[in-house]
Amino acid sequence: METVLYKRHPTHAHLFCGNNGLIWSTKRSKFLITKNTDGRTCIYINKHKKALGYRLVWESHVGNIESDKEINHINGIPSDDRLVNLEAVSHRENMLHAYSLGLSSQKHGAASRNAKITEEQAIEIISNKDATSFELCKLYEVSASTIRTVRNGGGWKHLDHIRRKVGR
Repeated sequence: METVLYKRHPTHAHLFCGNNGLIWSTKRSKFLITKNTDGRTCIYINKHKKALGYRLVWESHVGNIESDKEINHINGIPSDDRLVNLEAVSHRENMLHAYSLGLSSQKHGAASRNAKITEEQAIEIISNKDATSFELCKLYEVSASTIRTVRNGGGWKHLDHIRRKVGR
């Protein structure tokens, strides 16, 4: 069994954050825990200011979070703020981790809830080098920005192999 170690938060001196993820307030003489709507632990520091529990734990035990880093929950459980479950990673690494655990449900291409065209239509748009964006807008009844997005790969990255084949 791991020893629980509490450390004073560097900027909120009334908070003691445990490596077990719990946060003790000397002002209120109790542990502070509130779940956010997305499952993360949200702590009210005072009446007007709140902070995420995992950030307070990390800052107390490790130090400041670098500006290009995010805190990732290794096991994918956003309410598990134990120090052994936290790591500083880039945004890209955090997103890849979420996808690998099946936590991100963002859909791309025709599967996106915002899709204006089918995958077959996207392939036709990418493959049609001769038509102008204006002509394609009329043909598929979509905006010029939709045509540009499809041709440039936004939201349709899985069709990059077709883009490369036609030289886009």
